[in-house]
Amino acid sequence: MTASRTPRPSRGPALGRRSFAALAGTGLVAAGAAACSNEDPLAKESGSSSGGSSDGGGPATGALVIGSQQYYSNEIIAELFAQVLENSGASVERQYQIGQRDVYMPELESGAIDLLPEYLGNLLQYLDESAATGTADDLATALGEALPDGLRVLPHAEATDQDSYTTTKDFASQNQLAAIGDLAGVEDLKIAANPEFEERPYGPQGAKSVYDADITVVPVSDSGGPLTLQALLDGTTQLADIYTADPSIAENDLVTLEDPESMILPQNVAPLVSERIDEDAAAAIKTVTDVLTTEELIALNTKSVTDKQDSATIAKAWLTEKGLLGS
Repeated sequence: MTASRTPRPSRGPALGRRSFAALAGTGLVAAGAAACSNEDPLAKESGSSSGGSSDGGGPATGALVIGSQQYYSNEIIAELFAQVLENSGASVERQYQIGQRDVYMPELESGAIDLLPEYLGNLLQYLDESAATGTADDLATALGEALPDGLRVLPHAEATDQDSYTTTKDFASQNQLAAIGDLAGVEDLKIAANPEFEERPYGPQGAKSVYDADITVVPVSDSGGPLTLQALLDGTTQLADIYTADPSIAENDLVTLEDPESMILPQNVAPLVSERIDEDAAAAIKTVTDVLTTEELIALNTKSVTDKQDSATIAKAWLTEKGLLGS
């Protein structure tokens, strides 16, 4: 979540998470048709697009192609961008649920995608594993130097959606845990997380070098989704990597451990765009990032997870409430 976010599959017609297969062995592997498909989502006609070609062979001339990760929250953000662009007069084609960075970054570089919501820290570490910590502004500046020619990040939102070391309230209380460093000395710690968490700078090696905590990854391939949550709640693991804008944290009274050393870089939402995003389009996108806070993102995610609304419905209601679609 490569350092990309592994997909959290959608829930059929409504956003959220698809039903998952039963747990498979100690790896707790989640299976889903969408996540396992070998089809190229960029070769398929995207749903509810505006300005696309009638034969499904790609965008109409001049249409801006907006993509999303295979992660329900990312699709909601992409739809916010899509609707404000359409409201500004742009022609838009949607290519959602694409997958991970190793899939969509080449598409952005080739010009097949013009806009995709990203997360500052993980994008920077994908491009430069040795990237140092810093503020969101520091990371945005570093990305300006690290991104391939023809790509740039627009001004980021206040909203952030961090990877995390999250535990239950009971386990935190029993072990007097408030920060990741408090895990040092706690024995037999396991964290439910995507398999690639093992190799990330803030995975077990990072936790050991920064906080002297010994942690084993139990791989669960659903990006902090229901199987990850289940592994934590049923005691299979003591920790879970649940994204911090996920409503399940509050709903289950979970405790996200503080990271005073900023081992996990800031993951502010940032539009990653091609050269086809001109000043007018950038200005329209900025109307969203200017007002998107973490609290607002959690509320948007709740509409998907709890209310089972689709991204278009969620985005239109929020943009209308914020006055971003005009009268």
